[in-house]
Amino acid sequence: MALTYAPRMKHFLLIFAVVLLLAPVLKAAPADPQQLAAKEIGNPLGLALHEHAFSWKAAGQVGYQVLVASDSQKLGADVGNLWNSGKRRSVRQSNILCRSLALQPGQEVWWKVRVWDKEGDLSEWSKPSSFNVPNSKVKVGSVARPTTVKGKPRYVKGRIGQAINLGGAVITAEDYDALRSTKGTAIAAWIKPEKITNSWQCIYRKEDGARRLLAIGQDGAHWGVWCGFVINGRYVEYGAPFDRKILGDGQWHHIAVSFDGKAVTLYVDGKPIGNKPISGSLSSGNNTPAFVGSYQGTGEHFQGAIDDLRVYSRGLVQGEIAKLASADPKAVTEGLAAHWSFDGEVANAATYTPEAKGHRVVLLGGSLIHGMEDYGFFEAAVTARWPHHDLTFRNVGWPADDVFGTARGEFGSARNTRSWKPPGAEAGFGFTKMMKHIAEANPATLIVGYGAEAAYADTEAKMNDFKAGYEKLITQLESKGARLILLTPIPQKKWPRTLSDPTPRNRRLAQAAEFILKLASKRKHLGIDLFTNDAEQQEELEYQDALRLSPKGYKQLSVRLAHRLGVAEPLSFQVGGEEDQLNIEAEVLAIGSPVRTKEGLRFDLVLDRLPATGSPFLASGEVKGAELWHDGQKLASLGQKNESLKFGPDFHQAERLRRLIVEKNALYRHKLRPINEAYIFLFRRHEMGHLAKEMKDFDELVASKEE
Repeated sequence: MALTYAPRMKHFLLIFAVVLLLAPVLKAAPADPQQLAAKEIGNPLGLALHEHAFSWKAAGQVGYQVLVASDSQKLGADVGNLWNSGKRRSVRQSNILCRSLALQPGQEVWWKVRVWDKEGDLSEWSKPSSFNVPNSKVKVGSVARPTTVKGKPRYVKGRIGQAINLGGAVITAEDYDALRSTKGTAIAAWIKPEKITNSWQCIYRKEDGARRLLAIGQDGAHWGVWCGFVINGRYVEYGAPFDRKILGDGQWHHIAVSFDGKAVTLYVDGKPIGNKPISGSLSSGNNTPAFVGSYQGTGEHFQGAIDDLRVYSRGLVQGEIAKLASADPKAVTEGLAAHWSFDGEVANAATYTPEAKGHRVVLLGGSLIHGMEDYGFFEAAVTARWPHHDLTFRNVGWPADDVFGTARGEFGSARNTRSWKPPGAEAGFGFTKMMKHIAEANPATLIVGYGAEAAYADTEAKMNDFKAGYEKLITQLESKGARLILLTPIPQKKWPRTLSDPTPRNRRLAQAAEFILKLASKRKHLGIDLFTNDAEQQEELEYQDALRLSPKGYKQLSVRLAHRLGVAEPLSFQVGGEEDQLNIEAEVLAIGSPVRTKEGLRFDLVLDRLPATGSPFLASGEVKGAELWHDGQKLASLGQKNESLKFGPDFHQAERLRRLIVEKNALYRHKLRPINEAYIFLFRRHEMGHLAKEMKDFDELVASKEE
């Protein structure tokens, strides 16, 4: 939630039995700071926040002040319109976080610093220094186009490295634009049939309203190689006769088809076997996935091995087809839209770099994630950490949901009028709905919290189904271009009358957690272990029953996440006495306008950010009898140990922020899952379906809370 605040607290510090003496000493001012440097720093959330940290060199420093301005003229006039740190007592000279207003890509930023020594003498300002905020967005790595496999294929010796023998397994390639090029295309693969049949055996097929296929088999009187495309809006199916004995000789053969906008040509082993002149453009089709080695996974299965399957977004000439038939794995890369080498995996070697997005964090998962929206602890912690940035959050968690979107499917679509269970024709409806929720939320960072369902995977087959489903989900999410953070499930807890022994379930949850963390490491995502107790936290997560966390438990969970994601930082200051002077040492807050009164020292205390879960406001003191007061209310008695402050205007503001987040979450949930959903979207929409358009009104209500 994007909020701007300038928290300021005036505190009265009462010191008893302390004599404050001012003994001025003539001494040369400390030297000006030198070697100023600024560097951009990232964050585990992967957001493009363009934060910078400062460093310098200064002898004898015990305090500093930094000014940051948008131009040299303002800086020369000692105006820090982007940030004025105020006086901060600290000896640190590196990794000083610039807590300025949000910096924009390409912006020129000017800054300078001055320091104090232990006598209180002030240096001159350093020479101005500047830097330019990089124009680059979040660094998003290349992502493989999603390909999933259901079943257990075998990897065998191929023509180039390894090949795949499906053996009934189904390979699905998710759609993307390059698979639907309108100017031309080519499909090529090495095949080694085990059985030659009269029926078709598909090598590649995409049924998206503009069919694209390559197959072998018989149609009518001819057995041969077949292809199909929609050209100029009309379906064209073309086959060239070929001797089945040659393709069934137990050797590898290269099969290809090319359409260049002028003709369709079929090839075997690099040589043309048929040509059909036809001019025009291909129809684009829709986003239906493509299938390798079958017709939509239900028929026309290829019986044998397939190797080095390639799809091009342009037609290839005979010489290029001949190069592919030479078994050169690096041949013909121009226009390569998809490439499956099948070297021990079904990954598509054709990758892309997704467009980096803004500052939207989306939480996806089952009951654990869904419950976070009721308390807002985590969102408040992240928002407080970056108060000047336009951060937004969407929780698309769903109670009791799993990696297949089962609970999210609810009654199915409006076509299902007979039961709560989606009909067979709508298998996967919940998963489709999940993808829609994610697309609408438009994440830059996606926090995934599935895995609790593994507690009930009491057979090896069920556990394998969970793992396959989870991996398919992650593959699908990777194509969205968002930064992925994978959370493990939390353990279940022994509970009277409902769960006397959670050991078997927790054993399976531990197995799921290990799988998720290994997958995160393998796929280069951040994995966070919530199953194992956090050694840094003295308390275990608190539950309200065997499965669900209590409000305190969600607060504890948010602390864990805040620490792992670099959001947590203590807001602390220390009161000390040194040479009969009163010193206030602070790193993430500024002390200003000190006035000595008969009751003690009155001063302004300005926090860089609000206190939040994982970032407590701590105070300690070395002066005996020191107390901290605000507007007549005693906040703490200060001792050598840190005392956590829990009262004051900053805490009121932090609590208001958290409550606004909870209100915003409730509004967004009304959009995702309206109470009268069956009447608006499902089998009774004929009665109130006209209200569906009003769901968009919730977007404005959510945005108003964020502002």
